[in-house]
Amino acid sequence: MLARARGTHPVTPAMILTGSNEDTAANAAYDLRAHYVIKPVVTGRIEQFLRDATSLDAAVSLVLQEWTTRYGLSEAEADLLGRTALGESRRTIAAARDTSPETIKKQIANLLGKTGDDSLHAAAERLLRDVARV
Repeated sequence: MLARARGTHPVTPAMILTGSNEDTAANAAYDLRAHYVIKPVVTGRIEQFLRDATSLDAAVSLVLQEWTTRYGLSEAEADLLGRTALGESRRTIAAARDTSPETIKKQIANLLGKTGDDSLHAAAERLLRDVARV
């Protein structure tokens, strides 16, 4: 199920909570960038997961500010890129911004023209690589 979800939400924080300690399951969770917690759960592990998950938003915002300056992104383009990096779909972004899918397409084209990336997901992945360096 997580592998399927990663297709549309590649960086959304995920935790697998299980009673199993199978090596293959733990390795698969690692490959899918998920925290793997075995029952009984130590409360501190869940607290750390929540701290890590919420700090991603802050780290993306920080790097996004730098990108906005570097590439001359508009507020809409920066918001679109940040939301994509955090795993939101175009449909969700359009609804949140109260705009049409056609407007989102135009903003993506403008964004790609400024950053030189081949796709929105390529730009989001590059942004996240910069976040990982922070």
